[in-house]
Amino acid sequence: MKENPHGILFNPVSVVNAISDYIQCKQYTETDLFEYNELFNSWHHHTRFSDISSDAALNKINQSIKEAHHFLKEANQLVITLGSAWLYCLTHNAPSQIGLVVANNHKAPSNWFEKRLMLPKESTDLLQSMVHELQSFNSALQIIFTVSPVRHLR
Repeated sequence: MKENPHGILFNPVSVVNAISDYIQCKQYTETDLFEYNELFNSWHHHTRFSDISSDAALNKINQSIKEAHHFLKEANQLVITLGSAWLYCLTHNAPSQIGLVVANNHKAPSNWFEKRLMLPKESTDLLQSMVHELQSFNSALQIIFTVSPVRHLR
């Protein structure tokens, strides 16, 4: 069993974006990164992909996506765990991409983000589209959805 190559993701938008990256074997470029706290980061990836050079960060990201593409093409089962319908979108205070839903905030200032709750229909439509894309990519793939027990509110 492999863990998600993008790192831990909680919201459906980030999960769907990651799956799409794997299917398309997307290769990130320097324009997909931002610099914060002397590190190059991706809004779509865990901080383990961050690095002091953009080349090193991109190498880790792109290699992980290539491996995920090949793994997903041959996989029999895929477990997708959703953790939250809360989205964090970049505001005009962030250094780039206003409105982008982020998978990881990289401990950036809170005024860089706007929090919003996905509507149920928005989530189901998005996930249904992803399932269709996955089945087209690998018709033998069995997809299992689970819900994370992570508590977000006290």
